[in-house]
Amino acid sequence: MPRNTVLLTWELGEGLGHIRPLKLLGYKLADAGFDLVFACRDPVLAGKELHSSLGRVIAAPFQPRPRTGLGQIRNYASLLQIQGYAEENELLPLVRAWKALIDLVDPALIIADHSPSAILAARGSVPVVQVGNGFLTPPPNSRRFPDLQWTDADVLAPAADGKILQTVNRVLSHFEGESLTTLPEMMNTAGQCVFCLPELDPYRPLRQTPVLGPLEPVPRLMLYPADLRVFAYLSSDYAAFDTVTKILSHANFDRNVFVRGLSDAHAHLLENSGLPLSQTAPPLTETLPAASLVIHHGGIATTQACLFAGRPQIILPQHNEARHTAAIMQEMGVAVSLERKDAHKLPEVFARYQSDRDWREAAMAQARTFQNREMADPMKGFLTTALAAMKEAS
Repeated sequence: MPRNTVLLTWELGEGLGHIRPLKLLGYKLADAGFDLVFACRDPVLAGKELHSSLGRVIAAPFQPRPRTGLGQIRNYASLLQIQGYAEENELLPLVRAWKALIDLVDPALIIADHSPSAILAARGSVPVVQVGNGFLTPPPNSRRFPDLQWTDADVLAPAADGKILQTVNRVLSHFEGESLTTLPEMMNTAGQCVFCLPELDPYRPLRQTPVLGPLEPVPRLMLYPADLRVFAYLSSDYAAFDTVTKILSHANFDRNVFVRGLSDAHAHLLENSGLPLSQTAPPLTETLPAASLVIHHGGIATTQACLFAGRPQIILPQHNEARHTAAIMQEMGVAVSLERKDAHKLPEVFARYQSDRDWREAAMAQARTFQNREMADPMKGFLTTALAAMKEAS
């Protein structure tokens, strides 16, 4: 009897930006008749977001002690370095844990969202389709992982690709796996589904298959509200969080603020200071048309939603992937990027929004371009890739 289970994995990264896409993909797979198991870095968050009828949720193995003090990542190899990939005694137990999980679930297919260790563990045994935005799905056809743009000098030195490659190959040898000739070759799986606009793909010159575009629904284009209304999507671990929330608390315009990872006690303090908070992450398709300006940390889903809605953006990047995205948005003329040391300048940017008609018009012009662009159905592209991967493996 053929296996009918699909394992959807989330190993690295934080927040709803990983579980919500897996949720959408899960519904598509369930409609096609597959049983689902979700192995998630944060099973509590996943359990709150996923309906129990969709599939089982279990905890995913991940590196609990990533390397600190190494600076910002400069490419995907740097990310692996932070996760202990240069040390066999760190990587081997992680891959073993993923192998044990895969053996227990016995899936016909793995859908991997930001799950490099799951990809290694499945190598040669279970077909894998990678899903995610551009940075999280680097193409396997380069000699090394290319560097991102950045604006912060505090970055890692070029990652020791050779050392990481040696470590990965030693780990694979424990399972009689075929050695890699280059580090990006580890991303050579049964398929990749890249859910972002081509303009936001950092590997655009190297990618040999087309990106599928935004997976999540995008907002409609609407005229701006008459008055300044700011929507802020923030993370509680942002280095300048107190500065930003203090400014927003004392602002004299409408604000709608959602903070990821905020404790109830901290939320109560912020509300008492005059900051209006949303208790749950509001759907961007509803929130952005009602806003005139958006503050966020440069996540791909929020950035794309702002582009389609025609809303100017203030990006507060927390890492170099977001800095890369912010640089592209600034080149388009639709965003201002503020590093944490400049977060106190937010009032100046608010004033610029109100006086700079060109900024608003640039955002609307870009929105018309994207709204009028013909794009393939990303869900159809995903299902085609997933079914083809299973057929080839059977």
